[in-house]
Amino acid sequence: MLIEGQPAQLCALTVPQWLLLLLSAVIGIGAAHTLYYIAIERLGVAISSSTQLVAPFLTSYWSYLALGEMITLTQWIGGIILFLGGVVVILSQTSITAEAFTSEALVEPDAPD
Repeated sequence: MLIEGQPAQLCALTVPQWLLLLLSAVIGIGAAHTLYYIAIERLGVAISSSTQLVAPFLTSYWSYLALGEMITLTQWIGGIILFLGGVVVILSQTSITAEAFTSEALVEPDAPD
Protein backbone atom coordinates (compact mmCIF):
# COMPACT_ATOMS: atom_id res chain seq x y z
CA MET A 1 0.00 0.00 0.00
CA LEU A 2 2.78 2.42 0.85
CA ILE A 3 4.64 1.71 -2.39
CA GLU A 4 1.81 1.74 -4.93
CA GLY A 5 -0.94 3.43 -2.94
CA GLN A 6 -1.56 7.10 -2.30
CA PRO A 7 -1.17 7.52 1.47
CA ALA A 8 -1.13 11.31 1.12
CA GLN A 9 -4.87 11.16 0.47
CA LEU A 10 -5.37 10.13 4.08
CA CYS A 11 -4.53 13.69 5.05
CA ALA A 12 -7.52 14.90 3.03
CA LEU A 13 -10.01 12.87 5.08
CA THR A 14 -12.36 14.76 7.36
CA VAL A 15 -12.85 13.84 11.02
CA PRO A 16 -16.15 11.99 10.35
CA GLN A 17 -14.45 10.03 7.55
CA TRP A 18 -11.58 9.10 9.91
CA LEU A 19 -14.09 7.96 12.52
CA LEU A 20 -15.91 5.81 9.96
CA LEU A 21 -12.59 4.35 8.81
CA LEU A 22 -11.54 3.48 12.37
CA LEU A 23 -15.00 2.17 13.27
CA SER A 24 -15.11 -0.10 10.22
CA ALA A 25 -11.61 -1.40 11.00
CA VAL A 26 -12.47 -2.18 14.63
CA ILE A 27 -15.78 -3.82 13.70
CA GLY A 28 -14.17 -5.80 10.89
CA ILE A 29 -11.30 -7.06 13.01
CA GLY A 30 -13.51 -7.72 16.02
CA ALA A 31 -16.10 -9.60 13.98
CA ALA A 32 -13.47 -11.61 12.13
CA HIS A 33 -11.70 -12.72 15.31
CA THR A 34 -14.95 -13.49 17.11
CA LEU A 35 -16.26 -15.62 14.25
CA TYR A 36 -12.90 -17.35 13.84
CA TYR A 37 -12.77 -18.36 17.52
CA ILE A 38 -16.38 -19.55 17.35
CA ALA A 39 -15.41 -21.67 14.34
CA ILE A 40 -12.42 -23.10 16.22
CA GLU A 41 -14.67 -24.00 19.15
CA ARG A 42 -17.33 -25.65 16.99
CA LEU A 43 -15.30 -27.16 14.14
CA GLY A 44 -11.82 -27.53 15.56
CA VAL A 45 -8.48 -26.02 14.65
CA ALA A 46 -7.76 -28.20 11.61
CA ILE A 47 -10.90 -27.25 9.70
CA SER A 48 -10.82 -23.60 10.73
CA SER A 49 -7.21 -22.99 9.77
CA SER A 50 -7.41 -25.06 6.58
CA THR A 51 -10.46 -23.28 5.27
CA GLN A 52 -8.95 -19.92 6.20
CA LEU A 53 -6.43 -20.50 3.40
CA VAL A 54 -9.25 -19.86 0.91
CA ALA A 55 -9.76 -16.25 2.15
CA PRO A 56 -7.24 -14.58 -0.21
CA PHE A 57 -8.79 -16.29 -3.21
CA LEU A 58 -12.30 -15.31 -2.13
CA THR A 59 -11.14 -11.72 -1.70
CA SER A 60 -9.71 -11.75 -5.22
CA TYR A 61 -12.88 -13.35 -6.54
CA TRP A 62 -15.12 -10.70 -4.96
CA SER A 63 -12.82 -8.01 -6.33
CA TYR A 64 -13.23 -9.63 -9.74
CA LEU A 65 -17.02 -9.55 -9.42
CA ALA A 66 -17.44 -6.16 -7.75
CA LEU A 67 -14.57 -4.11 -9.14
CA GLY A 68 -13.77 -5.86 -12.40
CA GLU A 69 -10.21 -6.75 -11.38
CA MET A 70 -8.52 -9.46 -13.39
CA ILE A 71 -7.55 -12.86 -12.03
CA THR A 72 -4.81 -14.73 -13.89
CA LEU A 73 -5.13 -18.36 -14.89
CA THR A 74 -2.56 -19.33 -12.26
CA GLN A 75 -4.59 -17.55 -9.56
CA TRP A 76 -7.76 -19.32 -10.71
CA ILE A 77 -6.06 -22.72 -10.61
CA GLY A 78 -4.50 -22.06 -7.20
CA GLY A 79 -7.77 -20.74 -5.78
CA ILE A 80 -9.75 -23.71 -7.04
CA ILE A 81 -7.17 -26.11 -5.59
CA LEU A 82 -7.37 -24.31 -2.21
CA PHE A 83 -11.16 -24.36 -2.32
CA LEU A 84 -11.28 -28.08 -3.15
CA GLY A 85 -8.71 -28.75 -0.42
CA GLY A 86 -10.96 -27.01 2.09
CA VAL A 87 -13.91 -29.12 0.93
CA VAL A 88 -11.83 -32.30 1.30
CA VAL A 89 -10.78 -31.29 4.84
CA ILE A 90 -14.38 -30.61 5.83
CA LEU A 91 -15.60 -33.88 4.31
CA SER A 92 -12.82 -35.89 5.92
CA GLN A 93 -13.54 -34.43 9.34
CA THR A 94 -17.25 -35.14 9.09
CA SER A 95 -16.61 -38.80 8.22
CA ILE A 96 -14.48 -39.42 11.33
CA THR A 97 -16.54 -40.56 14.28
CA ALA A 98 -15.77 -40.75 17.95
CA GLU A 99 -15.56 -44.56 17.73
CA ALA A 100 -12.49 -44.23 15.50
CA PHE A 101 -10.54 -42.80 18.41
CA THR A 102 -11.66 -45.28 21.05
CA SER A 103 -10.14 -48.72 20.79
CA GLU A 104 -9.24 -51.32 23.31
CA ALA A 105 -5.62 -51.98 23.97
CA LEU A 106 -4.38 -55.08 22.19
CA VAL A 107 -1.66 -55.76 24.76
CA GLU A 108 -2.21 -55.51 28.47
CA PRO A 109 0.47 -53.49 30.21
CA ASP A 110 2.76 -55.45 32.53
CA ALA A 111 1.92 -54.68 36.12
CA PRO A 112 4.72 -55.03 38.66
CA ASP A 113 4.33 -58.03 41.04
